[in-house]
Amino acid sequence: MFGHRLVAFDQTAAGVSVEIETPAGETFRVTCDFLVGCDGASSLVRERLGIALSGTTFQERWLIVDLEKVRNAVRHTEVFCDRRRPCITLPGPNGTRRYEFKLHPHERDEDLLAPASVARLLADHGADPDATIIRKVVYRFHARVAPKWSVGRVFLAGDAAHLTPPFAGQGMNSGIRDAHNLAWKLAAVVRGTAGPALLDSYAQERRDHVWEMIRLALRMGRVMSPRSALSGWLVRAFFRLLNIYPPARDYVAQMKYKPKPRFKAGFMLADAGRTARQTLVGRLFPQPLVQCDGRQHRLDEIVGNRFALILCGDDPDAWAQVSQPIWDRLGAVRVGFAPARHVRQIADPTGQMQALLAPYDKHVLLLRPDHYVAAAIPLAGIEQGAAAIEALLAAEPQAAFPARRTVEIKTRVA
Repeated sequence: MFGHRLVAFDQTAAGVSVEIETPAGETFRVTCDFLVGCDGASSLVRERLGIALSGTTFQERWLIVDLEKVRNAVRHTEVFCDRRRPCITLPGPNGTRRYEFKLHPHERDEDLLAPASVARLLADHGADPDATIIRKVVYRFHARVAPKWSVGRVFLAGDAAHLTPPFAGQGMNSGIRDAHNLAWKLAAVVRGTAGPALLDSYAQERRDHVWEMIRLALRMGRVMSPRSALSGWLVRAFFRLLNIYPPARDYVAQMKYKPKPRFKAGFMLADAGRTARQTLVGRLFPQPLVQCDGRQHRLDEIVGNRFALILCGDDPDAWAQVSQPIWDRLGAVRVGFAPARHVRQIADPTGQMQALLAPYDKHVLLLRPDHYVAAAIPLAGIEQGAAAIEALLAAEPQAAFPARRTVEIKTRVA
């Protein structure tokens, strides 16, 4: 509801009541099971929960200039590793482009925001002279994370929970990962499929990777902002040399060095007998091309946004052992390589799946709705594995939902 603002919210053990003001100044209340504050870096929800971000606010200032109606043919990110004026420019959708310029300590915000200064900076960095400026602002970047991401039935996500320097371009991505992690858990609790303890795993699973992304952005920021002319020259020479060897160039250009999310604890069962490097548990499952119903699909299209059981091996009779009630309760789709009743049969034309699953022969992999592997259960221990999953779903939350309290919010939201 655009133009509306949050006025107050209060929560009980049973739900959350939210007071909302319309553009006309009228107020009404919405009652819900949970509230998720996705209200940005200056989150009112976070503030009223009494949660302060921990981390660092840097003194570096950057001028952000957003353009539209851009006709430049360049569709990739460009980085100017120039100690005189570090700059990065990124393409956006529908003919938009962003420029970010580092400001020096002696420079004043108002001087750099002046139209003549902005025009000169854009011209020096190859901007389309006919593009339209739609936004210009100076900001300080942050590397900060909330120590806790929920109080009772109220949660934080995105910039409300963590702030990332812009250099790796991972701020929005981190928010999307938050939503992908939290949404299916909220749905499971609301439907009664899982107990509220499942929600404790949200911050537990996401916080470590958020810090990894922040550290990556800080490292990239140091590369983009050389301290001397010599270091700037060395950085540019290094990246030019990468073009000689395409695999090395692609490793950097495609950000393959970016840390991948990996859960060490949360909604998952430990993979006995395998090291952290060997196990698939806690990792995002790949989605190779597979064949199903006579057509090629990505595996995610077969699995969908739901629980899935993948049988490792081609014995259709093995499915008879996977008959515990918990799988039906979860609504898990069954995926296998051999025809069997009530199973989505897939073929592996590239061999990628067989290579991936070879170490898990005679196992069943449990995939979560967000496509992370929750468990690798040997068929010989399927009863114990099913019981362990049931225990995870039924566990009591670490903290009880709080008694009723009212939070008044008087700050205007643009």
